[in-house]
Amino acid sequence: MFKCLIALDYVMPKISKLWAEIEATVRIGKKGLSENIINEIKNQLKSRGVVKIKVLRNYAEATPNFDRFRFAEEIAEKTESVLLGVRGRCILLAEKKYALKLKPKSRKRRRR
Repeated sequence: MFKCLIALDYVMPKISKLWAEIEATVRIGKKGLSENIINEIKNQLKSRGVVKIKVLRNYAEATPNFDRFRFAEEIAEKTESVLLGVRGRCILLAEKKYALKLKPKSRKRRRR
C-alpha cells in the first residue's frame, strides 16, 4: 500500500485524534499539484508540524485512473514529509521531526 516511517500500531490513537482535531488547510483542485501548492505544504509543515490536505472532487474525477494512495505518496516525497494516513480524499502529512515525536518512548523496567 504505502510506506510509513513509524509503526502505526503504537500510534493509531494519536493519529485518530489528529484526524478529528485538524481541519483541512490545503485543498487541491482543478490545477492539481503545482509548485505553489508544494511550497505552501512545506511552509505549513514547518510552522504546524502536521497538515491535512483535501483533494477536491474536481481533480479526482478529472484525472484518469486517479489513485489516492499513489497521489499521497507523491505529495509526501515532494514535500519531504511522512505520510500518516489517507481517508477518502483527505491526506494527513507530518514533518519528520513531528512524526518521530508520535513514537512511544521505551520504558525502563525496574529490577527488584
